[in-house]
Amino acid sequence: MPIYPPVGRPFRISQYFGEHSSWYAPYGLAGHHGVDIPGEVGEKLHAGVGGWLYTTQTYAEGIRVHMQSPLGTLTYGHCQATVGPSRVVRVGQIVALLGNTGAHTTGAHVHVTWVPAPTDFGNGYKGAVDPWPMILEGMMELEKAGDRATAVRWQLEEAQREREQAADLRAQAERLEQSAAMRLERLVSPESGLAYGVEAALGLPVPDGWEGGE
Repeated sequence: MPIYPPVGRPFRISQYFGEHSSWYAPYGLAGHHGVDIPGEVGEKLHAGVGGWLYTTQTYAEGIRVHMQSPLGTLTYGHCQATVGPSRVVRVGQIVALLGNTGAHTTGAHVHVTWVPAPTDFGNGYKGAVDPWPMILEGMMELEKAGDRATAVRWQLEEAQREREQAADLRAQAERLEQSAAMRLERLVSPESGLAYGVEAALGLPVPDGWEGGE
């Protein structure tokens, strides 16, 4: 299942899932139970999954926003603030602002946790599993979508080029049509058409008023 990145920019992971087991042992955890993405306080955070949005607040993680889907719950911790009331959200909607709230933080970042459904609360991480492979999957999906968008843009640009070429051809055809009409006028004009010179030379009838052509 893909989880789409919470930030719309290149980012790094400052702490991976399962790291620093000694830090988290006092809290009944086998290690870090999510991944941390550093950023600037106030940076917009986007829903990585669609679902029911609600907020909580804890001593350790400060302001948290949760996106509960049928497949599990995605949580962003240490938020500066949440955006909007509890509601159903779609992937990509802004749900919170990155922050540095809570007691267990060493700088502004978002702590990303994924608890799948059904949940194995005895896995050493209170049901959480490593979200990084799913975030990578989401990034790949975004890259594919970007490639498709690029292909569509190329097709649109090609269609525009073809329309411009067609307009040029129509203009060229109009100029040729005008040139042909002028040429025919010189050839078959009843007054001076060059074509009637042959009839006149052979003594054949020519249009009344024909004065000859040069």
